[in-house]
Amino acid sequence: MKRVFLILLFVCVSSSAFAQAQIGLRGGLDLCLDNGKAKCDSLKPGYSVTLAPGYQFHTFAAVHLDINFSSVNAENDKAPDITFFHVIPMLSGVIDTGAAIISIGGGVGYNRLKMSQGSMGFEANTYLAIKAALALMFPINKQLSMGLGVDYVYNGEMEACINDKCNKNDMISQLHANL
Repeated sequence: MKRVFLILLFVCVSSSAFAQAQIGLRGGLDLCLDNGKAKCDSLKPGYSVTLAPGYQFHTFAAVHLDINFSSVNAENDKAPDITFFHVIPMLSGVIDTGAAIISIGGGVGYNRLKMSQGSMGFEANTYLAIKAALALMFPINKQLSMGLGVDYVYNGEMEACINDKCNKNDMISQLHANL
């Protein structure tokens, strides 16, 4: 019964008159946000680049996969440079006003973090990166839109292990300001 329901759901969604494949490319600033014990005192903004292949299966709804590379940089030797890699499946609500398209979405996915300070560095993973996104897009033609967006990413906790001793620590959160 479950299989039949999934097949019917797929047929209804994929045969919608509004169904269309999409691909998004966004770039902008990555801003550090404090999260618990993780502070951004010595970190300055970095870059954020996102590739987002997706599928709008209804006039008001779309799914896509956000693949994001981003970083924040140390202002001095007191903090490490931090690089992030996110893979987050997203579900978005879409409102087409005619002159502009508003997209509001969220998702949960994977995050990989790399910290480096001088010759030292380490990597950590979390499978609970939570992302909320808001975008305002202006259609140029039927195939191309340009706009502004903001993404908030809660990166949760990381587990860092040094010499078989592991500690859980808060990870900084991120705010991406995109074009």
